[in-house]
Amino acid sequence: MTIKSDVESANAAYAESFGDKADLALPPARGFLILTCMDARLDPAKYAGLAEGDAHVVRNAGGRATDDAIRSMVISHKLLGTREWFVIHHTDCGMLFFDDGLMGDLLAGSLETAELTPEGFRNRSEPGGSTEGRFVKWHTIADQEASVLEDVTRIRHHPLVNPAIPIYGYVYDVKTGRMNEIAAATGAGRPRS
Repeated sequence: MTIKSDVESANAAYAESFGDKADLALPPARGFLILTCMDARLDPAKYAGLAEGDAHVVRNAGGRATDDAIRSMVISHKLLGTREWFVIHHTDCGMLFFDDGLMGDLLAGSLETAELTPEGFRNRSEPGGSTEGRFVKWHTIADQEASVLEDVTRIRHHPLVNPAIPIYGYVYDVKTGRMNEIAAATGAGRPRS
């Protein structure tokens, strides 16, 4: 059985009991948004107590406030009424283990999956890749708390973000399941009048 088959089977079972979920409103019922990482160990529905239809969740590598993430956040507020935003990074994030230069070098050497060793990521072989990776800003993380502060500050000062929206900053601990607030980030995300 392939992963595709597993996903299709799970979806068929889910659809069987879909019921009144068909009546969920388009805007999120609880009126908030979470920007977080794509890491498979993070389940925002569980760590933030969400049910389907409760909140918007924007996910990308590192949970970074990239242009595309901010685009989604602005749509969430402007068209769908979210009133509070949470930026949640996490411990042991893969974005801590490389920088733009390394990613560019890895992609130039190979397009195959790299491996994480105690010394960092490395290619298993170097059959040749593409140098295009050297021209991408990968939004890596050197310091977890600093990156949350940086992202909240970027969002707070973005010209398309309503200054009345409170933005909170957290680091989720993958070893305990706790969200730890970064006071400086939440302070930077205070609503402005």
